[in-house]
Amino acid sequence: MSCVELLDVKVLGDNPAPFNSPFLFDISYECITDLQSDLEWKLTYVGSAESNDYDQVNEVLVGPVEQGKSRFTLEIDPPQADRIPKDDVLGVTILLLTCSYNREEFVRVGYYVNNYYDAPEWREAPPPQIDFSHILRHILTDAPRVTRFPIKWDGVPIDGNAGSATVGFPGDGMETVQAAVDPVELVDYGKLLSVDIVRNVLRFLDLNELAVCRRVSREWYAIIKDGLKLTAIEMDAGLYDGYSELSVQRTDAAALVQFAVDQSAPDAVQSIVAPFCPGLTDAVLSQWLHRSGKTLRRLDLGWCPDVSVSSVNTILERCPVLEDLRLACFGNQSAMLNEQDGVQLVSQIVSKYKDTLTGIQLSDVSLASLRLIAETVGPRLRYASFPYSEHVNDASAVEFAKACGRLEHLGLEFCDVTCGTVRELRKTVRTVRSSVTPEDIHVTIMAACEPPGLRFRLIGWREDLPASEIMGFDEDQLLPDGVKLLDEPADDETPAADRDADQPPPEADTEGRFIFEGDPQKAQQLFKSAGFGMVTIDTVTEVEEDDDGEES
Repeated sequence: MSCVELLDVKVLGDNPAPFNSPFLFDISYECITDLQSDLEWKLTYVGSAESNDYDQVNEVLVGPVEQGKSRFTLEIDPPQADRIPKDDVLGVTILLLTCSYNREEFVRVGYYVNNYYDAPEWREAPPPQIDFSHILRHILTDAPRVTRFPIKWDGVPIDGNAGSATVGFPGDGMETVQAAVDPVELVDYGKLLSVDIVRNVLRFLDLNELAVCRRVSREWYAIIKDGLKLTAIEMDAGLYDGYSELSVQRTDAAALVQFAVDQSAPDAVQSIVAPFCPGLTDAVLSQWLHRSGKTLRRLDLGWCPDVSVSSVNTILERCPVLEDLRLACFGNQSAMLNEQDGVQLVSQIVSKYKDTLTGIQLSDVSLASLRLIAETVGPRLRYASFPYSEHVNDASAVEFAKACGRLEHLGLEFCDVTCGTVRELRKTVRTVRSSVTPEDIHVTIMAACEPPGLRFRLIGWREDLPASEIMGFDEDQLLPDGVKLLDEPADDETPAADRDADQPPPEADTEGRFIFEGDPQKAQQLFKSAGFGMVTIDTVTEVEEDDDGEES
C-alpha cells in the first residue's frame, strides 16, 4: 500500500498562458502516517522526443510530511527557450509531474502541452525566427495520465503485486486500469518488438494517430521520423473538422500536411486522398507531387480551400499516370466559372490523361466541358461527378451517360436535373447521386400542436436546403400524394406586405408545412412509401403562455 495518495492536481492561472510564464499547480495529497523524510516533487518539460538531453527538470522538496490531508501551490519557472531545439518548440510535447520518496518515484502525472502562436496568421505561416513572446502554452488538463508505482516506505514492505495507471484523479469517476509494474523499473514493451514489426504496425494507422504515436517513446519517434514510406495517404474531412486536442489542432493543419509529405514514399505513392484539407497549399502540393507524383494514380483535392487552379499545371506536369482525379470546389475556381477558361482547363486534363483516366470530379462544369470529357475519355470512365454544375441539365446528363458505356457512378449533386431523369439514369448507371429525388433527400417530420397539422423538413444529402432552392425541384413529382408545401410564412417570419421597405427578407427556411390528417407515424409511412431515403420524427414542444402571461 502507498503511504501517500495524490488526491488532485489543478493547473492555476491562465491556460493557455504565455510560454514564458511560470507553471502553477495546486496539489492536494493525503498521508496515512508521519514520514521521516521530505517528498521530492519534480516537474519535467520534455524539450524533444528525440533525446532526453533536452529535458528540463526542476525539483522542490516539501516537508515535513505529517499524517492527514495537505495542500500546497507549486510554482516552477518556465522552460529555458535556448535549450529547446527549434523544430520542437511549436506543437505538442509532454509535461511530467512526479513525486518521489527517498529517491523512489511513487506517482507520475503526465500532461500533453500544445505550443502555438497567438496570431492566427502566424499559425498558418510561422515567422522564420521564433518569437517566444507570441507563443501560447496550453496544458491539456482534460485527461491527465496518472501512474502509481509501489515503493518501500518507512517500515512498510513493498507491495510487489501491481501498480496502476489512471486517467484522472480519485473521485473523478474515471476507471483505473490495473497493470503489472516492476517495483524498480517499468518495462517498455515497445522495446520488445523489432523495428520491422513496429514499422509494419504503424503503417496501418492514419496520420492523426501516427502524429500521436511519435510521443509514445523515443524509439517510436525515431522510426516515424525516419519515415514509414507510405504508398497511400488518406486525410478525410473528419480529420480537419474536429481535431482532437491530444493530437493536432486545426491551426496546425499545415504541420500535419507536411508530416504526410515526409511519410510518403518517394516515387512510390499510389494514392493521395486529402479532401477538405485547409493546410494544403499550392507550394506544399508542388513539393509533395515532386516527391511522389511520378507513380500517383489517384489524387483527390476536393474542397481544399488553399489549393488554386494554378496547381492544375503542376499536377499535369508531375503526375503522368493519373487514373482518378477529383478537383471539385477546390480553392479559387474562378477559371472554371468562365466558360472559355473552363473548357481550356478541362481540355488540358483530358488530353493529358486520355489513355489512363477512369475517374474524374469537377464542379461548375459547362456544357462544352461536359461534351469534351465525354468525347475524349467517356468510354474509359467508371466514375464521374460534377457537383454544383448549374449548366448540366436533363438532356446533357442523359447524353453524357450514353457516351460513357462503362460508367458505374455519376454525381449530379445540385445540378439542374429533375427526378424523372435521375430515375431513368439509374436504369443503366449503378449509382447516381443527386439532390432532387426522394432517394437522396432525408425528411424530418415534426409533430406540431397547432394547425395546419404537421411540419416537415427536407434535408439534402449534403446540407439542409429549403425545397424551393433544390435545383430541379418539382413539388408535384417529389412529394407524396396528399403532401404539399404552403405559401404561408413560418411563425417567426413577417409577411412581405407587413415588412418595412428597408427590412431585409428572412433567410430561407428549411421547414415546409403540409396539411395531414393523422399521426406522425402515418406521415412517416407515407414518405417511406414515396421512396424517401431517410424519414425521422421529432416531437416539437411548443411553449404557450397562460392567462397571467407566464410560460407553461
